[in-house]
Amino acid sequence: MKDFKIKVKRRELPYRITLRAMLKFKQLTGRDWGALEGNGITDLITFLWCCVWATCAVDGVEFTDDIEEFTGHLDGSVFSRWMKYLSDSNKQTVGDDEGGGKKSTGIEELIAFGTVNAGLSRGDVLAMTIEEFAEIEKAYVERQKAETYAKWDRVRTLAAIVIQPHCKRKITPRQLLLLPGDKAKKAAKGSG
Repeated sequence: MKDFKIKVKRRELPYRITLRAMLKFKQLTGRDWGALEGNGITDLITFLWCCVWATCAVDGVEFTDDIEEFTGHLDGSVFSRWMKYLSDSNKQTVGDDEGGGKKSTGIEELIAFGTVNAGLSRGDVLAMTIEEFAEIEKAYVERQKAETYAKWDRVRTLAAIVIQPHCKRKITPRQLLLLPGDKAKKAAKGSG
């Protein structure tokens, strides 16, 4: 998603929804940003300020306004554009559950995933947009699936080697144990 610019005091300030902004919002309000729905204009303005603050920090843009000063310089046109941007961002799903729905994930869980599982620094995780984080999460899940498949493939190959001397006919690892990924690999070979 491209940057959104907000005009405040005749200056255009950059805005992105980053994990750092989500963390700042939680520090200020005690709630995750996912709890924004139905909590009024104050939370929306607070989250907007957090996003501008975080983006300016990452981009090296000077931003010293507190929330009250920032709010005093906003006009109505900013909100209609910003609400569309926020709505588009909400369509991005981070942490889908098994049922295909959107799972509520706290900012601490996202930071932990990025640092522990993906091996990123805390600063790198906090500077990411939701879209960037979703791509990291997707790549991690795919890597885990591939590693799990490779482990099971080694086990069934070893089992086939061990059992072969006791069989009259040649037995392949796939005949011994069919793995979920085998069907996808066979379909890919057949179409290519």
